[in-house]
Amino acid sequence: MENIIESIKASRQQEIKDGKNLFTSYPLYIVYDIVETFVDENTDNNQSISFHEFITCCFTMQAAEDFIWREKHNLKNPQIWVGHIPWRNFELREILKILGDN
Repeated sequence: MENIIESIKASRQQEIKDGKNLFTSYPLYIVYDIVETFVDENTDNNQSISFHEFITCCFTMQAAEDFIWREKHNLKNPQIWVGHIPWRNFELREILKILGDN
């Protein structure tokens, strides 16, 4: 378990140093898939809507990219968004301290 934590910690800190966090403090990499669905399949106008479906979140961009590569057969149009972990989310902030974030 400690090897996994150290590996994530090293990758995360290198990505932040390289700017892959897109200048977001306390980043969380969120994988969404854009899903299109038909409003009413029984009509001739075939109206559809698209929405972003949450798939997973990762501590590093590389982990998010690797996840998409492994799951590409299940995803239609995956995207990675860089989210920010709010200050008062103490649970995730404690995990980030373990991963080397201040």
